Amino acid sequence: MDTTYLVNRWDMPFAPFVGVNHHGQSILLGCGLILREDTASFVWLFETWLACMSGCSPNAIITDQCKAMQNAISIVFPNARHRWCLWHILKKVPVKLNTYEAYESIKSSLRNTVFDSLSVGEFEENWKNFIFTYQLGDNQWLSGLYEERHRWVPTFVKDIFWAGMSTTQWSESMNAFFDGYIHSKTTLKEFVGQYDNALRNKVQKEDEEDARSFNVQVKNVSPYGFENQFQESYTIDKCKDFRTQLAGKIACTLIAVKTIDGISEIFEIEEDIKCGETEYLKTATFHVRFNKASIESNCTCRLFECKGIVCKHILVPEWRRFDMMMTVFHEAADNATYSDAKSARVVAKLREAIAENEVCDDECLMPPMPIDVQDSSMSSGSHIGMWSYDLNETPINLEN
Repeated sequence: MDTTYLVNRWDMPFAPFVGVNHHGQSILLGCGLILREDTASFVWLFETWLACMSGCSPNAIITDQCKAMQNAISIVFPNARHRWCLWHILKKVPVKLNTYEAYESIKSSLRNTVFDSLSVGEFEENWKNFIFTYQLGDNQWLSGLYEERHRWVPTFVKDIFWAGMSTTQWSESMNAFFDGYIHSKTTLKEFVGQYDNALRNKVQKEDEEDARSFNVQVKNVSPYGFENQFQESYTIDKCKDFRTQLAGKIACTLIAVKTIDGISEIFEIEEDIKCGETEYLKTATFHVRFNKASIESNCTCRLFECKGIVCKHILVPEWRRFDMMMTVFHEAADNATYSDAKSARVVAKLREAIAENEVCDDECLMPPMPIDVQDSSMSSGSHIGMWSYDLNETPINLEN
C-alpha cells in the first residue's frame, strides 16, 4: 500500500493496493483516490476495498511509516500482519544521520546490522554493539525504529508468508506499469478508461506467463530427478528462485544429525555466507527438523514460510540420503557390471527392494545404517540441549 505515486490536479493521492502473483509479477488488487491522508480517509478506503474483496481481509500488508495508515489498519484489518517498508526507512538514513562525523561508517554498520542478522538474538546483540560503538543512544529516530523493530527488521518478519514481497518497491513496479496510461493531469473520466486499458494489458502478460510455464520445459541444472518435481510444482519464475537454493547448497555442510523422540531428526547445517559491503564470509548455523512419520521438514531460516521456496538447508539432508544410496548403488554396479549373472542378481535385488518399499513404512524391517556411511557425530548428544525449536513453524511435506 503506497500513496506516494501520483497526486492529481485536485491534490487527491492515488492509493493502489498492490500484490504479487505466482510469476513474481506485481498485480493490482484495487485502488482509490482520497482527499487527505488521515485516519478517517484511510478507514473509508480500507473498508470500501474490503467490501469489494467480498470481505476477504489480507493476512499481511506492507506500508511506509504513515501513522494514519497504521491506525486505520489496526481498525479495519486487526488480524493482518503490518510491516513497514524497509526501503522507505533506509531512504531516510541520510536525512536522519548525516550530521554525525562517522556517517559513512554508521550507514554501513546499520545496513549490516539489519541485513546480516539471521536471528532475533543476533540482531539484538548487533544492534546493541552498533549503538554503543557510535554512541547513538540519544538518537530518537533510531530509538523509535528499535521500539518498532518487529515491523521492519527482516529476521522479525520472516515467520509468515510474504510471497517474496519485502518492500513497497512492488508498488513502484506498479507505478511504472501505470506510466503511459495516467498522469497528474488525467481527468477522472479519462482515468476510468485508462485504468481498464492498463489492467487488460496486465492480464494479458499474466496469461502469457501462464502459457509459458505450462508449455515450456526448462533445462535441468542438476542430474537429480527431484528437479523435475519442482518444475511441475513451480512456475518458471519460482523455479529460478529454487535453483538459486540448489546452487547455494555448495556453501552448506552437514555437521551433525540427532534423533529425538524416535520420530524426528534434527540436522545441523553450517553455511558460508557473504556479509557486509565487503562481502566477508561468516559461518552461520541452521537447523532442519525432519519428521519421519509425517514426512515433513522445516528449517530455522524460514525461507519456505516466508517465500514458499524450499531452502538449500533442507536440500542438504535430502541429498545426504540420496548420496548414501548412490554410494552403495555405484559399488554394486562396479562390482557386477562385467558379469551377466552378477548384473542380473543386482537388478533383481534392487527390484525386490523397490517392491518392498512400496508396501512397507519407515518402521517396517528397517535395517541398520552401514557404519561407513553414518555421520560420526550422530552418536554424540553433548550439545543437543543447546538447540531450541519453534514447533509452530510451517512444515514442508516432502512425500511427493
